[in-house]
Amino acid sequence: MKVIDIVFTVDYEIHGNGQGEFSDFCYRPTELMLDIANVYGAKISLMAEMEHYFSMQLYPDIFYKDIRLFEAQLSRAIKENHDVQLHLHPQWLKARYQNGRWEFPYTANEIALLCNNYEIAFERVRKSKDWLTHNLQYYNSKYECVSFRAGYFQMQPSSNITRALIDNGIFCDTSVVKGLFRSGWNGNLDYRDIRTLNRPYRASMENVALEDKSSPVIEFPINVVQYDIILNKFLKIFGHTKYTSDSISKIQKMKIEQLQQHSQTTQMGYKVDTKIKKLFHPKKYRYLDFCQEDPNTILSSIKMMRCEDDRNLLVVLIAHSKDFVFSNQFKHLLEGINQIPECNYLTLREASRKYYELIKLH
Repeated sequence: MKVIDIVFTVDYEIHGNGQGEFSDFCYRPTELMLDIANVYGAKISLMAEMEHYFSMQLYPDIFYKDIRLFEAQLSRAIKENHDVQLHLHPQWLKARYQNGRWEFPYTANEIALLCNNYEIAFERVRKSKDWLTHNLQYYNSKYECVSFRAGYFQMQPSSNITRALIDNGIFCDTSVVKGLFRSGWNGNLDYRDIRTLNRPYRASMENVALEDKSSPVIEFPINVVQYDIILNKFLKIFGHTKYTSDSISKIQKMKIEQLQQHSQTTQMGYKVDTKIKKLFHPKKYRYLDFCQEDPNTILSSIKMMRCEDDRNLLVVLIAHSKDFVFSNQFKHLLEGINQIPECNYLTLREASRKYYELIKLH
């Protein structure tokens, strides 16, 4: 019987530049998300931003409440059979809280720090995994930290961070987004040429965008939808907007505007893609964000998988706790998934174990 495994991953974090209140951007929206998931039998995998947590610990008098909320929410997730895995934004390593705000270097070099320095990567992964294991196994003895997502999806260059993960017993990465290309103040990476669209694969230790069947690392690409830039422009010109699939929510537009404003005030900031490059790469991909995407688009993507030959299919969806605004859309999505008999909910840890065995070393 065909099984479509659904994994909801949530980047549990405030903004990458330090803006935002923890209680508003993480705790409250995640409480509601967990409540809804419990009603529908879904499972949420929180990708805990541990460097922000460690930075708050440096100022216990200021962040005492946020620290306690962070710890309580992760423990709640584990007690209720959800999941917590690892997410790191290394720019937090130099964070300082001054004059009521976080200040730290927010540059491409800092964002790619774990990719460029094995010793730092190993130590930060070790410290984070040790904390998660020590604190969460108390609530569920089967808990284990085996999966990772890089801040800003930054997994290139890959060899240092992949070695640091494997040396710490973390064998699953879920940072790759088909089609993602970035060259600027917020890092440099190129995931445009990965062969698979949505399927897990053994990722090269040297470049996670490439497949290597002998690798100890398994990659779970975040599921995407594909559209054609030129075709969409053509349809828009002639007023056929309902046929385009690159609609952007108000939240996405706000985040894009913030990034553009930041790039304009940063020496390294410049436009990611030129019009000429777009002509040579007309295919565009948008990851399936279950807080921002139309639930029907996600459901259509899942239903299309029913026609594929594989008996085991994996859907990795992403969201950010700070973007969880429209609870009715999440309910609609879960109602739709529950009506698809092939669908099965897994935590990221469960999926990592299952697909690591399915995609055997050759």
